[in-house]
Amino acid sequence: MISHGVLRRIVATVKEESRQYAIIVDGTQDCTGQEQESFCVRYVNAELEPAEAFLWLYLPNDTKGSTIADVMDALLRLDLPIHDLRGQTYDGCCQHGR
Repeated sequence: MISHGVLRRIVATVKEESRQYAIIVDGTQDCTGQEQESFCVRYVNAELEPAEAFLWLYLPNDTKGSTIADVMDALLRLDLPIHDLRGQTYDGCCQHGR
């Protein structure tokens, strides 16, 4: 409940201070080799400074672009409209046949 409340507050801040945002998706492996994707949001705060906030960590079945794109529907559940999305950054995309 606490993490969900924090997530909702981050989204409210983005919508109140900036409305427009970008998504940063970065993948890494833990010590067991399990791939994890972190999702962050980047926006301009009320002081007109760039700000970034961690949203969630996702354990995908694979690292194909289509799999990561399916997770993007969570933006809609958070009520972050896709038409306000201004940028997307992915680390390690399309390497080694992924």
